[in-house]
Formats: sequence, C-alpha cells, structure tokens
Amino acid sequence: MQWLEPLYEEVGREERLTVINERLLREFCSFLQIGTSFSRTSRYIDDEEWGNSDRTDRIIAICKAAGATHYLSGPAARVYLDEAAMAKAGIAVEWMDYSGYSAYPQLWGEFLPNVSTIDLLFSVGAEATDYIGPKPHR
Repeated sequence: MQWLEPLYEEVGREERLTVINERLLREFCSFLQIGTSFSRTSRYIDDEEWGNSDRTDRIIAICKAAGATHYLSGPAARVYLDEAAMAKAGIAVEWMDYSGYSAYPQLWGEFLPNVSTIDLLFSVGAEATDYIGPKPHR
C-alpha cells in the first residue's frame, strides 16, 4: 500500500472534506479497477438554492437534472429517504446490501463485512479486487 501514504499526506493538507472524499474515492476506484464516472452535484443543481431543502427533494432534483431513472443508496438512508416521493418522480430506489461481499482474512476475530475499504486494502492488498462486487437489491 505504498501509494496510500502519500495520498493521505496529500489530502491531509486539504481543508474541504468533499475534496478529500472525492480524491480518495477516485484513487480507490482506480486501484480496485472500478470503472465509474464522477460528477459533482453542482453540475446539476445550484447547491445554494437546494442546500437547506428536504433531502429527498434535493436528491430528486439531482436525479432529474442528471436524467437518472434509478438511485442507488446505502441502507442508512432508509431513515430519511422518501421512497414514495422518489417513485412518484419516476426514480426507482435501489439499496446496497453489503452482506453479499465475500469474506476476506481480517487481522482481528471473525469477518466483519461493514468496514471501510481501507480494511480490505490493508488486509489483502492487490487481491482486493477478488472480494468486491455484490449487486444492489431492489
């Protein structure tokens, strides 16, 4: 993981969490050979206009502006995301289910599936791509 230390040093000098997250996501995806495109919400909506709005309304506005018909979300959003409003707007919600990941050797105790990608990278290194890829559930 020699590439990770300089990356963390680089982002450690950054003041904005959004910039740090984007940089880390891009590098992790590159290392894990995940081919996906990235774009900021500001490409689709005016963040100032939508910043204090209802979360679901904001997500709908972004999806519509991007031409999306599906929205993939982590399970924690179930407490606030209004699926009925999303469906009414013509956007199907899909939920990630992290239980489908293959167990990999971790240093301490039994396998825990809901940890950071950092754990996967440090536990198995270049073999990390062998352990990713469950499909979202509808």
